[in-house]
Amino acid sequence: QGEETVKEGTPKEELPDKEEKETFAESVRNTAAAIWSRLMDGSLEAVIHAFAITIAAVALAFFGVRFIRQYRLDRGLDRKKSPEERIVDIFGAIYHLLVKKGMSPEIESFSDDFAEEVRRIVPAMSEKEYDQMKGLVLESCFGDEKKTEKDVEYMRRMRKVARVAGTGSLTH
Repeated sequence: QGEETVKEGTPKEELPDKEEKETFAESVRNTAAAIWSRLMDGSLEAVIHAFAITIAAVALAFFGVRFIRQYRLDRGLDRKKSPEERIVDIFGAIYHLLVKKGMSPEIESFSDDFAEEVRRIVPAMSEKEYDQMKGLVLESCFGDEKKTEKDVEYMRRMRKVARVAGTGSLTH
């Protein structure tokens, strides 16, 4: 009962003290220094390897971040955006999937040609589903009615239908 607590009821004794944090930080620094000293033994080969490893790590981090951002955008997972913005993002991903599957990138969204291409490329998407998708996107862009998470989830399902078009059955 007499234990001191810090933020959100964590007993003070369970938190690492300053000395433990400094000891851990020192061990990390020592490990990093040991690795770098092995890499940097003074030879040109070691310098080239260290440089190559650094470039590869930076490139991996850069492309990893880009991949994750695009993944989240294509699926409408960015909770900082409104449902309307996320619906439009998902539609953009659907449009790009259709282009990858053979639709001309010059076809405008929601033209008669676009509807025909959707029917040709994604036969699993019914006319009713297409009309609902089209309505959600148009309302998200031009309407006053707020969209919901249910609407975003519907667009995710339509993206999945478009993604698996021509690859067999729809799998979850």
